[in-house]
Amino acid sequence: MKRKTMMITTALAAVLVLALVAYAGTPANAGYEAFKELMKTHSENEMNQGTVSGNLTIVDNGETLVSITGSAIGDHDSETMQADIQLVTGELNKQLSVYGMDNLIYIYDVENNDIYVGQDDHTRESRREKKFDKDDGDFSENGEALLDYFVGDMANDFTLVKDSDGSMDISFELTKSEMPAIINLMASAKSDDQFENHESFESDVDLSAYPLWNELKNAHIEKTELVDQVEVEYINITFDRDTQNELVGIAFEVTVSGLDENQKAHVMTVSGAVAFDSASDVIITPITLEGKNVYELPQELMNDEM
Repeated sequence: MKRKTMMITTALAAVLVLALVAYAGTPANAGYEAFKELMKTHSENEMNQGTVSGNLTIVDNGETLVSITGSAIGDHDSETMQADIQLVTGELNKQLSVYGMDNLIYIYDVENNDIYVGQDDHTRESRREKKFDKDDGDFSENGEALLDYFVGDMANDFTLVKDSDGSMDISFELTKSEMPAIINLMASAKSDDQFENHESFESDVDLSAYPLWNELKNAHIEKTELVDQVEVEYINITFDRDTQNELVGIAFEVTVSGLDENQKAHVMTVSGAVAFDSASDVIITPITLEGKNVYELPQELMNDEM
């Protein structure tokens, strides 16, 4: 593909700005101070095992282009997980189950009774070393001060919102009139070298023999690319806390307007949510191969993707 759709570019831009905002604020802002405290405690108490559920929706002019829902159970120490995913896009409605253990992964296409098996050559130790090398470290006082300088008044867009369970959630919201120029600048960019030169993994690995990949490739998906008068209309991200002020979920919404190459106006919204619950014990059920059509995934694909 030539490049990612403008909606994806905009979503990434929003995430980038929110990542900066995550470490900035002013002492007088109660909403932002609560957010900074949440980031500190959450980074110190990383979930080791438990469940995660979530959804993602992309809507263009009132029409849903992509809808993804799913739930997963995982155990970090044993490196095992299982997940169920429902993908609806274009003419495709696909239910998938995924199971992973150490360097093995199984992807089960429920409707077609096909199971795809792959194995990563990297050892558990090398994968963990790679992960640790990418860690950014603890919440830094110097980093917080530096980002305070860049973010400034956007700290005032954090507010505390009372939830139905009595807890106080943290909400960050920007309307069109409040939108920083940098976000609209990134949204208006017609291309990004990082994406424009990054082709799908299918260009490196031949997956034509795998029914699932062919279905995904051939699904009739309406792809809208905004090329003119692109503006971010709205951004909201809500951090759901329990009554002990622990983070238990995140919800977000990003709306962008603009014109496509035919000068047709679009209003596109990406929204989603994720909820997680830590647990002292989880039960993960492996996927069995018996009675299924088994496909072995190419080794070069596994080494590149995992």
